[in-house]
Amino acid sequence: MTTEPLPLPSRAAWPFSLGLGGYDPKQTRDLLIFHAVVPVAFGSLLGANQTGIAFHLPWLMSVGYWIVLSLITWQVLHWITTAVAALTRPLHPPITLILLLGATLSTFIMRPFMYKYSGAFSDFLLNGRTVQPMRPFEWTADFLAQHFQLWAGMIIVWVAINLVFDRFVGAPRYRAASIAPRPPAPLVATLHATASPQAMPFDLPPGAEIFALKSEDHYVRVFSSHGEKLILTRISDAIAQLAGIEGARVHRSYWVAKKSVERADAQGRTPTLYLRNGLQVPVSQTYKEMARLAGLVP
Repeated sequence: MTTEPLPLPSRAAWPFSLGLGGYDPKQTRDLLIFHAVVPVAFGSLLGANQTGIAFHLPWLMSVGYWIVLSLITWQVLHWITTAVAALTRPLHPPITLILLLGATLSTFIMRPFMYKYSGAFSDFLLNGRTVQPMRPFEWTADFLAQHFQLWAGMIIVWVAINLVFDRFVGAPRYRAASIAPRPPAPLVATLHATASPQAMPFDLPPGAEIFALKSEDHYVRVFSSHGEKLILTRISDAIAQLAGIEGARVHRSYWVAKKSVERADAQGRTPTLYLRNGLQVPVSQTYKEMARLAGLVP
């Protein structure tokens, strides 16, 4: 078997992952849709309708104003939510709470920037309008009500779009399974084309326990008691090597061993499996019945 370092792409690592060689076009397309197409679409919609202070800007300038602001806001939301997911990982909070916390914290970061950004357009405002000075921060019910009234739309859109990507597109960005820290020296290997059928699957040491498999473009990440290992194969072919290990495919991107499941949260439309190694794995509607028959979810 030959081993060599391979890139470890992560959906949380945009925009630095783009432009680096070796990544699959499917992942790049997914990143571009989430980080560029979605915010540009919302910015274009808000700009075309001349929402907020842009009502007093020329139409084309209104569109540009909102596209740039939406792109910047989207990245702040992404990085703050990523940090929230990483910090709260030991607590296993639901994905909706992670998204709400990330969006809420982002509003306070974006607030001073938005006023400065809007001030840059003061000379272009029509009808004698001016940008109002930013109100000092206050821990009062009146201030917080005004603040969240202004940012409620952004929070709702952020949570809704991410739940669509998480539950229907199969791209769970801010769950622990996506934000889980890498081991200091991850085990990365290429699957040997003629692996011995008597050997442990994926050339793991004797006695190693496999917790889960995760599809990552052309690779499969193996989570085991000996750490993580990246295998160049399809998840269907990797599952075929697990004969004798009780488990089930619970998502188009995940296979889970039954013994690795500590508990299952079956509330809501999408159940979540909590594994012994700290992973949180979503169970999609397509594989929900299969997971139930395997005894992974109630």
